Amino acid sequence: MTTIKKAIADAGGRNAKRIDLNCTQVSDLGPLARLAALERIYLHGTRVSDLTPIAGLTRLEWMGLGDTQIMDLTPLAGLAALKVLELGGTQVSDLSPLAGCDALERLNLRGTQVDDLSPLAGLARLEWLELADTRVPAAQLEAFRVAHPQCEVRD
Repeated sequence: MTTIKKAIADAGGRNAKRIDLNCTQVSDLGPLARLAALERIYLHGTRVSDLTPIAGLTRLEWMGLGDTQIMDLTPLAGLAALKVLELGGTQVSDLSPLAGCDALERLNLRGTQVDDLSPLAGLARLEWLELADTRVPAAQLEAFRVAHPQCEVRD
């Protein structure tokens, strides 16, 4: 069984740029808070439910959070370098913390509770958006497509 401390050590310790904890029993991200160089986190299929420990990791570009217990994206609000965010299969419903993530290019919301895309309106770099099995109304989806012709929207 991979522990978060072992994964950090294997990835280069405090200078780690990439941590892969996919499909592990990890639930506490506290040990990651000190990894200022971290650019990629893979947490798919873990027991993670609280992103607070990673709120200060401003170099993060890629986060894989699919099939976790994540509901609250508030800790991601200050992550201006974030380019890819995988949230498929989570309990996320409120996208407002992502409104300031101007670098965001790819966002997977498949199978989430999302029903409002308005927080994404200002994300000019968004080029790919997965919305299958969400609660986004058809009219809002079409309006988003018109307003963001550069973005490939999958529903």
